Amino acid sequence: MFRCDAGADHGLGHLSRCVAIADAVVARGGKSRFYVHADAGMQVFAGAHEWRSAASDAGIAHDLAFMKEELRATPDSIVVVDNKRVDEQYVAALRADRPLVQIVDGDPRKSVADLVINNHPGAESFLGQGPFLLGTSYNTVRSGYFAAANRPDRRAVLVTMGGEDPSNHTAWVLQHLGDLFAGHPVIAVIGPAHSNPGAVEDAAKGVPAVEIHYAPHDLVALAARSAIAISAGGTTCYELAAAGIATAAIATEPHQRALIAPLTERNALLVLGGNDISVSSDRSAVGGLLMGPILRNRLSQSARALFPAPGAPRIADALFELNKRIRK
Repeated sequence: MFRCDAGADHGLGHLSRCVAIADAVVARGGKSRFYVHADAGMQVFAGAHEWRSAASDAGIAHDLAFMKEELRATPDSIVVVDNKRVDEQYVAALRADRPLVQIVDGDPRKSVADLVINNHPGAESFLGQGPFLLGTSYNTVRSGYFAAANRPDRRAVLVTMGGEDPSNHTAWVLQHLGDLFAGHPVIAVIGPAHSNPGAVEDAAKGVPAVEIHYAPHDLVALAARSAIAISAGGTTCYELAAAGIATAAIATEPHQRALIAPLTERNALLVLGGNDISVSSDRSAVGGLLMGPILRNRLSQSARALFPAPGAPRIADALFELNKRIRK
C-alpha cells in the first residue's frame, strides 16, 4: 500500500518513485495499491496499479483515520509512505497497525518506520546507523533509462522542468538558450501540472526543430533520443544520469539544491542559475556542453557510474523480507 501525493504542490517525483517500487513488487508476485491525493489526471502515471483517491494530503488528521480504516480491510499489507510533510506521529500511528516503510529525502534517523529509504547520492554516510536502505544502489529509476544509455546516435536536446515548473523555466530556457541548440533536434516537455503551457508554446516558436510533448507518462523514449538535457534539479536528474545524458540542471525550487549538490560534487552534472542575472554564464555553460564532446563524455560517464543498474528490485526484496521477518 503506497501513500503519496502528487500535483502542483508535491510534484511528480514522489509518485514516480513509488510506481517504480510497485512495478518491482508486482514483478515478484506481490500486489500494489496506491492512495494518492492528486488531480484525477495523475492516475495515468500509476500505470496498471490499483488507485484509490485520498481526500487530503498525507498527514492530515482525517487522512490518518481514512488510512486506518483501509488497513482494517487489508490485514497482510505493508505501508510505504512517501510525503515530505508527514510527521513522526503519523508514521508511528500507521506503524502500530502495519509494517511501515518511509521514503525520506533527509536524515533517515528522524524516522520511526520499520525500514527507511533514502536513495539520494551521499546518503550512504548513514550506513550502519539503523534499518536503512541508503544511496543510489537503491535508486528508483526505471529500467528503460538504463537501456537508453546504450542507444547510438543520440543528438537531441531535451528540456524538462518536472511536473509543475513553478516559474516556467521551460519557456525561459527556450527563450534565452534556444538559439544555441541550432543543428540539434529540441524536445520540450510540459509537465502535467504546468500552469502556463501557452508561454512555452510561444517561446518555442523561436527555436528551430523543436517539438513539444505534453505530460508524457515517462521520459524513457525521449531520453533514448537525447544526448544533452536541460532539467529541473529534481529526481529527473537521476533518470537522465542512468540514461547517460550530459545534463545541466536548474534548481526550480529551493529543496532541489540539496539534490543537485552531490551530483555536481561527483562531476556528473552542471548547474545553471536559470534567472535573468545568470543568462550570460548559463549561455556559456550550455554552449560549452554543446560544443565540447570531452565535457559531455565526462558528465555522462560520471553520471552512469552513480546509477549503474536499477535499484527498485533490491527495494522490493527488502519489502518482502521485512514482511517475512515481522510476521514470524
